[in-house]
Amino acid sequence: MPYIEQKDRKDFDTRIKGLAGIIRNKGEMNYVISELVGQWIVANQLYNYEGISNAISAVHDAEIELNRRILMPYEVNKILVNEDLDSFKAILEKLEWIRDKSVKEILANKME
Repeated sequence: MPYIEQKDRKDFDTRIKGLAGIIRNKGEMNYVISELVGQWIVANQLYNYEGISNAISAVHDAEIELNRRILMPYEVNKILVNEDLDSFKAILEKLEWIRDKSVKEILANKME
């Protein structure tokens, strides 16, 4: 989880909000993330496997957190609104993950 104490967020939040306000597209976002990670490696002299791996892991962990906290709830909502794909329902039924319940029921229970 990417959480830091409230008292430590203020300096980061001001800078992040300013930077976020000028990023216009995916390419610029990629640049900012890549350069931030690179600058962190340089600033902390992390010129070894562990340091570089930690930097990459932080990016990966942020991706996982965004997927879990933002994208997955969005996807679940869209399944509830638009129904699941027939092929996905068939696959899940074959895998016995949903057995006698509909995907809608399972997802509804997970949202509670």
